[in-house]
Amino acid sequence: MSEQVPAGGPYKAAIGLHEPLLVEHLKDARRMLSYYCLSKREYCDGYVRRVLEASRSVAEARLEDIAGSKDYRGVDADIMKSLPDLVSFYSEYLAGLYVLHGEDVMIRSKADLDMEGLSLRRGEITLLPPGTALRLALSRLVEPVRSNAINLRSPEGLEG
Repeated sequence: MSEQVPAGGPYKAAIGLHEPLLVEHLKDARRMLSYYCLSKREYCDGYVRRVLEASRSVAEARLEDIAGSKDYRGVDADIMKSLPDLVSFYSEYLAGLYVLHGEDVMIRSKADLDMEGLSLRRGEITLLPPGTALRLALSRLVEPVRSNAINLRSPEGLEG
């Protein structure tokens, strides 16, 4: 079964031998899923549980080893290119570089947005939960508002 996990499976991933992910890998994964899930429900559930566990290990190893590589050419190259942006957003959030209200991130819209109860025009500023802000920032639809100023009136701020 490990050979059916895309891009060489967990054994190759564990030792850093990452093959480029090909469309054929994804087709094989779908074929195996349909094969096991045509049988009894417990076979399908067991297969899905095991393949997700193995795929998660492969995904973590691939993201750690390949992310940001300019030479990588697999079908998942766009995913690999996104990880440095995710890490950058998260590290800047942790470092306190974004304007926050509680945990929410202040963002500036880079485009007109109208989705899932969120309606913004380009240039408008609002607060969003960090996960929503991250997803929209990765899509280049918003940018977090950065600041190195300390709010002197907040209880967490410095009194002067």
